[in-house]
Amino acid sequence: MKNFKKGFTLVEMLIVVVIIGILAAAILPRLQGAQAATRDTARVKYISDISAGIESYSAVKGEYPAVAGGSDPTYSASGSLANILVNQREYLKDFPKDPVKTSKISVGGKSLDNGDFGYLLLKKAGSPSRAYALVSRAETYDKANATSGMVAMLTNNSADASTIKLCDSVIKGNDNTKYSAADGTTLANLVATTNDCQVTDASELRYVLVR
Repeated sequence: MKNFKKGFTLVEMLIVVVIIGILAAAILPRLQGAQAATRDTARVKYISDISAGIESYSAVKGEYPAVAGGSDPTYSASGSLANILVNQREYLKDFPKDPVKTSKISVGGKSLDNGDFGYLLLKKAGSPSRAYALVSRAETYDKANATSGMVAMLTNNSADASTIKLCDSVIKGNDNTKYSAADGTTLANLVATTNDCQVTDASELRYVLVR
């Protein structure tokens, strides 16, 4: 008696492929969202680590590190700031970079190198260079507290830390009146009663730490 081995038919294989495709389409966005949230958590930690190094420097020197570039600032945290905190003072073992190596942001109209965080000095009670801001990209709306448009308005010592208005929340939308001025001045698109911001897509999300 012959023993016939039964294999999968073409129809059965196609059904399996379709099921796998449906499952992948349902699960992949959730995985991507979780990965983005994990990267944002890392960004917040990295910014906090850099800030701790800056504060250690300030406690000894009585001032914050100068922004790289002098009269033509680059706003890149990985330049002279990294050299001070890692090589000269050893406050940090390594200088953090964005979890996405190709991530690129602009600060004060200056485009930073891939993976760089932004650093600039701020006024405090009218005195220049008595506060600072650190800037990173954000991928999730929950972690963002600023927009690319707000960061574009910030330049070295252009704003006072006490008047900077960060977003209480950021959502996707097209209402450009839901936008907070970075330096607290009266602008045509500033809504004085709310710090809720809207962006057209996630590429405009930013995380800013002001100290």
